[in-house]
Amino acid sequence: MQCLSLGTPAKVLGIGCHRGTKRVHNGPVVDIPLPLTPPVRLVPNVRRHSPSMSTSAHITGKSVRETHPFQSFPSSGEPIVLPSRRRGTGKESLMGVKAVKFCSVSVITGAVVMAVMTPGTVASGAISTSLDSGTQASSTAGVVNGDFETRSVSPWIDDSTGNASANLIEEAGDHAALLAPADDGNARLIQVVPVSSDTEYFLDAAIESRGATAVVGVKGHQGKWTQLESAELPLTFRTSAGVTEIEIYLQAWKRQTGGVLIDDVVLSDGTEPPPPSPTPTPDPTATVEPSPEPTLTAGPSPEPSPSDEPTSDPSAPAALDLRNANFSDGRDHWQNGSHGGASATVDAGVLTLNPSDGGTARVIQQVTVEPNSDYTIFLDRADPRGEAAAYVRVKGHQGKWTEAEHESRLLFRTSDVTEVELSIHAWKGQQDIARVDALRAYLGNISPQPTPSSSPTATQSPSTSPTPTATPTPSPTQPEPTAEPTPTPTAPVDSGVDNSGFEDGLNGWTVESGTPKLVGDAPEGAAAVELIPASNNTVRLSQPVGGLEPKTKYTFAVKTRTTGDVWASFGVEQGVQKPKSNSVRESQWSEKRFTFHTGKNDRDVNLYLQAYQTDVAGSVFFDDVRVVAGDLPAPPPPAGASWPSAPETISLPTPGSEIVRNGDFSQGDASWVVDLGRVTTGVLTLRSQDDRTARAVQDTGLLLAASQDYTLNVRARATNGAPTVGFQVGDEFHHLQVTDPTWRDYQVRFTSPVTQQAGKFHLERWKGDTGILEVDTVSMTAVGGEWLDTPHPIPAQTTQTLVEEFDDGIDPDKWLIVDRAWGGDNGGLIPENVSFADGVLKLKAHGDRYSGTQEGHGGRTTRVGAGIATRDYYASGKYVVRAKIPAELGAVSAFWNFHYIEHFPDEDDYWQEPSRIRNTEIDWEFPTDLSNGTMDDPISFNNGRANSWGGKLGGEGAHHPGRVDFGRNVADGKFHDFGIEWHSGGNGEIPKVIWTLDGEEIYRHEGAAFGQDNIPYRAARFWIGIWFPAAGYKERVNGEYVDRVGWAGDPEFDSTVLEIDRVEITPFNEPNDAWVAETWPNGWYAAPGEYPTLG
Repeated sequence: MQCLSLGTPAKVLGIGCHRGTKRVHNGPVVDIPLPLTPPVRLVPNVRRHSPSMSTSAHITGKSVRETHPFQSFPSSGEPIVLPSRRRGTGKESLMGVKAVKFCSVSVITGAVVMAVMTPGTVASGAISTSLDSGTQASSTAGVVNGDFETRSVSPWIDDSTGNASANLIEEAGDHAALLAPADDGNARLIQVVPVSSDTEYFLDAAIESRGATAVVGVKGHQGKWTQLESAELPLTFRTSAGVTEIEIYLQAWKRQTGGVLIDDVVLSDGTEPPPPSPTPTPDPTATVEPSPEPTLTAGPSPEPSPSDEPTSDPSAPAALDLRNANFSDGRDHWQNGSHGGASATVDAGVLTLNPSDGGTARVIQQVTVEPNSDYTIFLDRADPRGEAAAYVRVKGHQGKWTEAEHESRLLFRTSDVTEVELSIHAWKGQQDIARVDALRAYLGNISPQPTPSSSPTATQSPSTSPTPTATPTPSPTQPEPTAEPTPTPTAPVDSGVDNSGFEDGLNGWTVESGTPKLVGDAPEGAAAVELIPASNNTVRLSQPVGGLEPKTKYTFAVKTRTTGDVWASFGVEQGVQKPKSNSVRESQWSEKRFTFHTGKNDRDVNLYLQAYQTDVAGSVFFDDVRVVAGDLPAPPPPAGASWPSAPETISLPTPGSEIVRNGDFSQGDASWVVDLGRVTTGVLTLRSQDDRTARAVQDTGLLLAASQDYTLNVRARATNGAPTVGFQVGDEFHHLQVTDPTWRDYQVRFTSPVTQQAGKFHLERWKGDTGILEVDTVSMTAVGGEWLDTPHPIPAQTTQTLVEEFDDGIDPDKWLIVDRAWGGDNGGLIPENVSFADGVLKLKAHGDRYSGTQEGHGGRTTRVGAGIATRDYYASGKYVVRAKIPAELGAVSAFWNFHYIEHFPDEDDYWQEPSRIRNTEIDWEFPTDLSNGTMDDPISFNNGRANSWGGKLGGEGAHHPGRVDFGRNVADGKFHDFGIEWHSGGNGEIPKVIWTLDGEEIYRHEGAAFGQDNIPYRAARFWIGIWFPAAGYKERVNGEYVDRVGWAGDPEFDSTVLEIDRVEITPFNEPNDAWVAETWPNGWYAAPGEYPTLG
């Protein structure tokens, strides 16, 4: 279609709808060549023009003359005013715009949508008006009764649920569908229409809010299970080969008030309307100057910046390809990512997340997005909501595996990506369920309407925008080779939180929702703020904080307490390298903290304080909000209390060195477990009761040498009775009675068992034994030959390459044999399943059909595996394992680095992250599915897991869950080289991990140039093993969900073997490598006497 003849160009600002001075929508800017020959015409959307608004169209350079009902453009000019039409607000309809290639005009006020057309052109949708006849069509391509002028909804099918409805209405002779959602149901119309395969389509409609919002969607365009929906129209999609019909649906989500009018539903193929042309470079001299409206300069719509106002209308366009967002179709399109005994189920359109002590409940979906766009996702909790906290999370929005999450309103901006992963989860360790009603996804920065505070001093917002738009952070896949973050000050410096202690009411704070109260119950000063949530009522305050330095670490600190079972939530978002939040429930005032980094170019962040909606009675209190540059030391414990400390770690003593820890009681009762006793000036006193024994006990923490003579020396005295001092090893108890009321030296001599075993020191006064036992010294020295899994708690740096071919068996000085259980309903890993022959290490696994008698942990004989780990710790380096992977599903063959830290409140690091865990883990695991969101994603040995956990983020959730399609079966009965190249980085080098197969790079994950990422840097042991994930899993096969024992499938076999021929570890010793102690480095491994022998 020829749009306009060539001539002197003029600028036209693209389609835009305004209310007052607030811009609701912008279209493209295009060049229109002038003069115009023949005359073209401006066609109003007669269905959607409000009678209360005038409409003016402006074209720079030429005038427009009205020839009602259309307009022509002969020569120069002034704005014209189009006649008003009935019904509509204007922001919902963009119909007719795409009917003309490269042509549009500016709508400065009012609510009409117009298109420039050549004579005889027929536009789409409501502007399906011929310039010759002026008649309107009642249906267009494929969709029957799309304008509802047959005076019925037929052949549309009312697919509403609950008490929702979809009805026909008439206003001034015009018919439309009214969708009326209810608390318990979605209002929905569907129609199956014929289409052509491998064809691009545009789905359009006129949508008018009557208090609620709606989406238009399509199902089956790319196969049976595909679905796409949006409130931003037209919706563009392409059918795949073989598709001959699709389902179109119109839907208003449940739990909205009011209704939605939908009219003029149109489906057209890619020839009408055509896709928009690229936006040309704007002409700086062409300016639109309507009066009295503000001056608008023609040019491309600018990228959002921190000064842009977010749209504060949740009826804004939904632009994510989010399928089954309200769970009306059960858990279709959502993958169950729960683990460790947690579960995620759907009943009556409500998602229930049930975390366990050891597992997070989670559902996951891959969705398509527009590059370089802002999105807002609201997480709607069901009623009742459950007491567990739930979060919505996005991954991959700023490049591979970047993450952000929020409890209620997630804001993020995409980089040059077209797909992200969305998940909803309830973290492990919570004691109740979380119930979720739906996710609502919108294009743009959408903020809730602020609710006025009851306090006369409350400041709703310093501007019309309660939350600034985030500045994009750099993509981790293309980081700058920057060194470390900008150095932080040596002394903490408070940054500008206005009215941080609420002494000036709510001034400086934005009330985003609910009604906060000022109270006098404050830890400091005279005021604090109280948030009282209720069912469907979240109370939330926020404040932008400026003047920060880019790429710099800060600490967010706040004092809080809660009543009832309500959770306090607080976090930082926008302008940060990674958004962070934390939730606590604590009855006494205490300060909670975490650190964050500002973004690459950001100086402003947004803080929020929140009490999320709940049916549970209770309140959340906040006071003394701070943002401090750098780290803070651990705060003092509550008055009269002390912080819990990490368990002590011990070293292997040399011959003649002391085995007993704190044997002179100079550190009080540290290292001892004491019952009915106390330490005063270096003397332990035990006093029993009639029904309770007084005792002090200490484990050796190491294994005694086999068949060696030991002497326990104890200096003690006693009054009355027959208290004892002694040593227990195995089933033997060696002891003496203390009978002298004066101080004496007692010696307990014994010979250790023929195998290395741990022992226990006992000091006891039995119940009913009157009098006291006093001890001031306990001592026993090492004789040589003792064993400790980790001889030194802080490992020494390893610089030599380890090459192991197992020709001489397994050397205990190099390798530990694992004796430990994890991963759900299994029997763990045991040393009895480790053997070797002909220079090959054999790790055996028992499946569910195992009929032997060998028991694993918990007395199980099935689902029992085997593994080994290096005794030394290795950091950055190249790890290569030559292995033959067994072909049985259900058992995971794995190679991984592992180091575990759990911080305690008396440590500064405990306060720097929402999670106290800092684990190092890099995994190479097989088999698996790809977790790609498709409905045919089988578990296979063609796939592998390439995970990277921990790093500076730490925590169970801070990991990169990589998935790899090898394109071939790695369990093919042959040996292959499986490699991990771990680069911790430093000195300008970006940290990264590279996974290889037979020397070829298969997968790569890169960290950040500054701040935090999940590339490990702490030295770790290297593990090799075969184990059974058995916490339940949903495999997707041919469009169906199939329950499996675990993510590796069902172990329907007797036994199988992972064979290891060679291991080589080459240290890189990079600058970021760190050598720190694990929290529990001992006790998970076999004694040397349990190692298999040659022959």
